[in-house]
Amino acid sequence: MLNIHVARLKRLPQRSDETWQAALVRMPAWVPDPDGKPSRPWLGLCVSAGAGLVHSSKVRSPEQRSPGMVLEALGAFAADTKIGGYRPGRLEVRQPELATHLTEMLADISLQVAEVSELPALDEALEDLMRHFLQGRDDPAALKVDGVTTEHLRAFAEAAREFYESRPWRHLTDEDLIKVESPAAPRGFGFTTVMGAGGREYGLAFFESPRDLERMAELDNPQRIFAKRAVWSFTYGSIMDLPFGDVDAWEDFGLAVAGDEAYPLLACYEPKDRVRRPIPDEWAFVEGLARAVAQTTEPEMDSGRWTKSVQTINGSAEYVLALPALLEPTDDQRAKSSKARSGLPDRRVMERMLVDIQRATDGMEFASEEEYNRFLNENFRGEEVPHQPPRTSLERAQDLAYEAVEAQGRRRVQLARKSLEICPDCADAYVLLAEHRSDLHEARDFYAQGVAAGERVLGRRMFEEEAGNFWGMIETRPYMRARFGFAQCCEELEELSKAVGHYEELLRLNEHDNQGARYRLAICLLRVDNLDRLEALLRQHEDEIMALWKYIWALWAFRKEGDTPAARERAAAAHKANRHIRKYLLGDEELPDYMPEGYSLGDKSEAVTVAYELAELWQVTPGAVDWLAEQTRSTPRRPRRRRRK
Repeated sequence: MLNIHVARLKRLPQRSDETWQAALVRMPAWVPDPDGKPSRPWLGLCVSAGAGLVHSSKVRSPEQRSPGMVLEALGAFAADTKIGGYRPGRLEVRQPELATHLTEMLADISLQVAEVSELPALDEALEDLMRHFLQGRDDPAALKVDGVTTEHLRAFAEAAREFYESRPWRHLTDEDLIKVESPAAPRGFGFTTVMGAGGREYGLAFFESPRDLERMAELDNPQRIFAKRAVWSFTYGSIMDLPFGDVDAWEDFGLAVAGDEAYPLLACYEPKDRVRRPIPDEWAFVEGLARAVAQTTEPEMDSGRWTKSVQTINGSAEYVLALPALLEPTDDQRAKSSKARSGLPDRRVMERMLVDIQRATDGMEFASEEEYNRFLNENFRGEEVPHQPPRTSLERAQDLAYEAVEAQGRRRVQLARKSLEICPDCADAYVLLAEHRSDLHEARDFYAQGVAAGERVLGRRMFEEEAGNFWGMIETRPYMRARFGFAQCCEELEELSKAVGHYEELLRLNEHDNQGARYRLAICLLRVDNLDRLEALLRQHEDEIMALWKYIWALWAFRKEGDTPAARERAAAAHKANRHIRKYLLGDEELPDYMPEGYSLGDKSEAVTVAYELAELWQVTPGAVDWLAEQTRSTPRRPRRRRRK
């Protein structure tokens, strides 16, 4: 049976000197398939080589893609009397399977089908299509750079998969500046850090000098660095994060990828939102560096300097890598890290001073608390407390743990491990190792070891006699930190009943709740819908002023009572505590990518923090979001009249 599009072509006159070009092309757009997975629709495209006129088939899903779409575009083009009205003498295509199909289908109408590598008219039409759909929002494709070939991308893709699967962020953080001592690095690639320890973005960030990393650490918003200087990065994301030209390369050539969220992108981000892609030597350098880091062992990292021989597209290369922080004197490095670190100070730094005061006053007897405070004022006020030497192995280990708090990256890990070599009962050393782990299961294991160490040190009598006042004693705090971290890991791993039990025990041991366990407990109780236990906790802290607490009260009231006057009062009180939270919970404003490091009561940073914790809980409660919208609707203000002078 003759194909309907071929039959249409057969009835039209032929211009033997006319050449058209055709292809099956993917649209520069993403649409969800029936399963909700993003996919790119296809169309058949046909272009007259001389006049540059274009016609296309209907858009179809990847499952409906077929060579017949090109016949559809060809037949519609030829039959359109405004731009066609004839069939060409020659049809050029680039795809071998398409050439085979069309040769067979068009054999009876004397239309020559030629497979060629260059289709300039068609490529120009595709460029116009990209500009129309993307309006300049797409980054340049890797293969558009002179000299870059498919083999450069293939080699880089394989190295990127090896890097991702090795998970170097288990051992290195973005505080561990790596210096590439050899080979000579292209400009902007001499220093790098591994991203991924925070579980947000994975890959490598590049710096021209150590000072560039320090500048980024000093900024409230690190993204601001792109406004002043060009910065290279090698990151991972979904296929939708790639420029469409790179997407085509990955799909057309079957390039390596470690997973759905591990498509690699190497680019330079310049001021004024300009993006530059690598030249061949830059691809080869990053390919080799990714392989070298992926093949590095943890002991090699701790040595401070190591050498790796790897294969790249340019042949064998030897990389000499170093961690300057491990090679410099400890005191100098600690001073630098303290200066570079941004954000809130770690309370353990202050705690170290309290330990020195406690050691200095051990054995002294004071008649009253007033006499003790007078002694402190006379001896330590306005002066730095002199460090008191440790007397036991545990105290020596704890001193090293405090030193580790002020260190960064691998140096912190090394000090924590050295602390455990001195005394395996140092709970804070386990806490530091847990904080360094990006894998929740590994972190939980370290926290569990810290809990066990703390229990050994404190002994059963301490838990019996001092319950309720634990945080008031310095020696209990490492244990409390370990237990709080363990509870948080359980919460994030969806082991909510375990988390609830640990948070409740933390509150029993420390009635003043210096760690804020009540907030985590309340959120867990909401998640398991234990409204009776939550009510008791809320009433126990009735005077709490935090907006987070008030929004938990309001959600509890709606779940428990529905739309009652008491519930409305709770919603009004929550809205009054912070009027910015409403828009995030209702979805009127999109949450930023990251939570703020700190916040002030009533401001937007507090609103973001509360929304991160509670948005999902409000959304999964039937009717809660609509009810909140109704209860917190702003009342229009009467316009003020200007006074006449």
